[in-house]
Amino acid sequence: MEGLVVGIDLCDAYTQVNCSDEEKTWTIPTVICRSKSTDEWYVGKEAYAHNLQGDGIIVDKLVKLARKDGTATLCEIRYSAKELLTRFLEHVLRFPTEEYGKKPILQLVIAVPRLEAELIRLLKDCVGQLGFEDQKVHIISHPESFTYYVLSQKKDIWNGVVGMFELSD
Repeated sequence: MEGLVVGIDLCDAYTQVNCSDEEKTWTIPTVICRSKSTDEWYVGKEAYAHNLQGDGIIVDKLVKLARKDGTATLCEIRYSAKELLTRFLEHVLRFPTEEYGKKPILQLVIAVPRLEAELIRLLKDCVGQLGFEDQKVHIISHPESFTYYVLSQKKDIWNGVVGMFELSD
């Protein structure tokens, strides 16, 4: 069965989405916005646009909100960080499936700056609500992701000194 292996780099400022063996990467601000007049949701730049127009309420720093098990009130409705993160991931996962002809996602890898047991559980719950089986979801840290990247390169690179720089801050 032909399908996609999708990687998501989930950070508070930006989220990047990439598919294995594909050239395109999507960089999306990690924000979500709910329309004030309807139950429509927007993410990334579209969320900022609706917020600037005054017809939407925005929530940012979703990973930080999830880490502290926070909530946000939008249009007089209180949403848990888990609900907001689930909605955000649902929208973000549409980018690769729409780009590559609605192919199913066979494996999903989510990289976060640092692993914490509660964050792993929360992310697995979020993608579980989106229909992903537990064995198809992998939550890894940025250093682990970097290690996989280096090991996937030609062995010539292994003989040299390889460094990782975290430039998000």
